[in-house]
Amino acid sequence: MKFPEDLTDDTVVAAVSDQLTCDLSGEAAVLHLPDGLYYGLNETGAFLWDYLQKPIRVADLRKALLSEFDISEEAAGRDLVALLEELAQAQLIEVRDGSDG
Repeated sequence: MKFPEDLTDDTVVAAVSDQLTCDLSGEAAVLHLPDGLYYGLNETGAFLWDYLQKPIRVADLRKALLSEFDISEEAAGRDLVALLEELAQAQLIEVRDGSDG
């Protein structure tokens, strides 16, 4: 698995299959099945989590974030990397080089 500090616009990320998600009025709770731990996502995290259900490039995630929320491009990039880092550490996403297909 690649580590988030290796993220580029072409990096592809996706939610792992061994998790369950529950919508909580715009926020989300994610259960990681292997360890039985729940993770909470705020409105922005839940919005991005929906996109992560299929493999997506980091650049496309950032574009979605910018189109939905009133946020600067710098803040969007910083916040997106922070979220992806947290999700990767919790083993909730897979991170691949864009050239991996």
